Amino acid sequence: MKLLCPNCNSLITRDNVNLRTSICYCTSCDEFFKVSEFLSPFQQLQEAEKPSHTKWSVQQMDSEYVVSRQPSGWSGANITLFCIAVFSLPFFAFSEPEIKPWSFLVLCLTTLSFIYYFNLKHEVIISSNELLFIKRVFKYNWIKRRAYTDWERVRVETEDREDAKVYSIRLYFSKSEPVSLPEGKELEEQQWLAKELYKIKDECALERAKAGMQL
Repeated sequence: MKLLCPNCNSLITRDNVNLRTSICYCTSCDEFFKVSEFLSPFQQLQEAEKPSHTKWSVQQMDSEYVVSRQPSGWSGANITLFCIAVFSLPFFAFSEPEIKPWSFLVLCLTTLSFIYYFNLKHEVIISSNELLFIKRVFKYNWIKRRAYTDWERVRVETEDREDAKVYSIRLYFSKSEPVSLPEGKELEEQQWLAKELYKIKDECALERAKAGMQL
C-alpha cells in the first residue's frame, strides 16, 4: 500500500512510517500526519456512533483528555435492591438470636458495599506523556494506576456468560501489563469508546512527534 503525503503528495517511504504509533513523516515538506485509519482497526470502528444512553463521556481539557464513566446511581432498581438487603438483615437477626452479634457487622458491610458500587466513577486521564486510571467515590480517589504512553492498541474483547455476552475495552502496552476498562453489555457502546480512544492515542502520538520525539 502506497502512502502519499496529504500536503505535498510525495511518496512516504517505509522507514518513515511507525506502525505502532500510526504516525508518518514526510521528508519533502517536513510534516507529520496520522495514518491509523488505514493501518489499524480504527478503520473498522469509524461508523461507530455514541449511544444516547451511555454513561461514558470523552472530554478534552487543554492538553489532556478525560474519559469517564458515570456511577450507576440510585435508580429505582438499585434502591429496591438496597432496601431488600438492608431490611432483611434485622429480620434474620431478631428471628435467629444466635447470629445477632454478627448482624450489625454484616449490615454495615452491606451498606458500604452498596454506597461504593452506586457511587463508583471510573476515569482515565490521558496526556501525551502518561495515562492515569482512577476509581473515584464521591470526591475521593479510590485506586490510581499510571501507565506511560507506550500503548500499542485498543481492543474490544467479548466474554460469553450464562445469561448474556459482555464486552470490555482493553488497552495494550509494549512495556507494561494491559489495562481493562469497566465492562458493558452493549457492543455498540464499546466500539464507540474504542474509536474515541484510538483517536486520542493518535493525537497524543502526533503531539510527541511534533515535539521532536521519536516516531
